[in-house]
This record gives sequence, C-alpha cells and structure tokens, in this order.
Amino acid sequence: MNKDIQKKNDYLLLTFDGEEIAPDLRGFTVAGKDMIPVKAEAELLSPHQIKIYAAEVAEPVAVWYAWADAPACHSFRTINGTPA
Repeated sequence: MNKDIQKKNDYLLLTFDGEEIAPDLRGFTVAGKDMIPVKAEAELLSPHQIKIYAAEVAEPVAVWYAWADAPACHSFRTINGTPA
C-alpha cells in the first residue's frame, strides 16, 4: 500500500508499506505542471521505494499507474504476488 509520495527535483519518490515491491515496474505515467501525461521510467531504489521519472518532464507533479485504455502492464504487485 502506498505510504508516501515525495516530489524531488526531477522525479517522484513513492514509498510503500508492507511487503517488498516486485521488480516489474512497467506502466507508470507522469505529468508536469501542464498535466500532459508522459510515459515514465520506474527504478526500484529499495524494497519499498520507487523512483518515477521521464526525461521529457523536468518537474513531475503527478503519477499514474496503468493509466490507459488498454495498459500493456500487469497489476502492480509485491514480491509475494499480492497487489501493491
């Protein structure tokens, strides 16, 4: 479960409670102040933290997961297979 979202300079840092996050981190989207969605990269920094960023968005202010009509990703899960 999402515990915290921190805005850093050029990325968002998501922190989760509970089980460790699975390493398959596809399907994230970010937006800057203009709120135009851009496909994002996600990097697992620790078992409970993810860095979300996109080169096209200098200062992200919003993040979405599987935000598309037909997202090409699996459900965001923990290492034990439960939904995060």
